Order: sequence, then structure tokens, then C-alpha cells
Amino acid sequence: MRILKSTTQAVLLATFTLFAVTSCSDAEEDSKFPSELEVTSDEIRSSDGEVILRIDLFPDNIQVDRESEFGAAERFTGAERSPDGRYLAVTTVGVAHSAGWIIEMDSEEPLPAAFQYGGSVEAGIWSDDSRFALFYSETPAPSRVITLTDLNSTGDKVEDNSIPVRLPEHEESVPPNTEYVAIGWDNGELIVEADDVEHRFVPENQ
Repeated sequence: MRILKSTTQAVLLATFTLFAVTSCSDAEEDSKFPSELEVTSDEIRSSDGEVILRIDLFPDNIQVDRESEFGAAERFTGAERSPDGRYLAVTTVGVAHSAGWIIEMDSEEPLPAAFQYGGSVEAGIWSDDSRFALFYSETPAPSRVITLTDLNSTGDKVEDNSIPVRLPEHEESVPPNTEYVAIGWDNGELIVEADDVEHRFVPENQ
């Protein structure tokens, strides 16, 4: 009976220890990668008030292509954390233009990812594996379109990092008043809807 009692106590102790370690680990993970972000014009904070990013870390201009750069980073407008917690998709605005950026939390080096001349940019849903960031752009047309950024292949300009998401019939141009909506991700494919048509977009094929 003593052996049985000791064994039972050992099992209970091991179970409690595992639960405590797991709970502590989960709490640390939640603390490190807060799910909610507070965005002000000049700061992005975690849910516990810790400052994650400041607007003065961003360059005054965003490099769109080899010849063009525009002021689009006077204040923050939004942010979305990647599922693995390593990156932020951040949006900013200038006097007239808007931009999207990717920030790796360890380096805090802004990567130019999206740009809209005379319109707005909004961060959307990340892919489940944190490889692709999604941005909406509201164009003056007006239309609402989607671009993706592949973190496995990046450059130093927006044109290097921006993959347009389009229906086959919109390859040449997107008609005015078209609104793209990201429904979700499924096995590496982005499900989008536009003009009441649902389409599966495979970014790796682009």
C-alpha cells in the first residue's frame, strides 16, 4: 500500500508540474506575442501598454520603384501581427499617399510592401504560416484591391515585394467600383471574392 501511495503521489506531482510549466509557458508566449495592438498616430503598443514601434523609425519616403519615392509615413493607421509573432504588417499615411510595411520584430527595419497614390492602405489577414502578408488598397477609381508580400522573397522597393491578387479577367486592369475581399487561407491558397465571383489565388505560382 505504501508503494501504491508513493506512486500515486509521484504521478500527481508530475501532472501538476507539467500543468504549471505548460501554463507558465503559455502565459509567457501570450505576453511575448500580444494578440491585440493599440495603434496611435506615432506609436504602436502591445495590449499591456509596452511601446513596440515608433513612427520615427520609418523613413520619410517609401521607395516604390527604382525611379519613384513618395512621402507616406507621417503617422500610423494600423497594424496586424503575424501568426508566429515575428512580424508586423504596418500601415502609414502621409499628406496624400498611403503605404504598407513589414517589420521583423527582432530588427525593426521597415520593409516597403505596399503603396497607394492618393488613396489608403489597410493590413489584412496573414497566411497561416506567416509567409504572406496581405494589404488592401483603396484606389481613387474607386476600387478596393489586394496585394500580397512574400517574406521568402523580398527586395528594397515596393515593386519587389508586392504581388497583385487579381481575377483572371482583371489581369490587364481592375474595373472601377470593384471590391476585392479576402475570405481566408486554405493550404497556401488565398480565397478571394470580387464581382460576386469567388477565386482561389495561388501566390507561389506568381
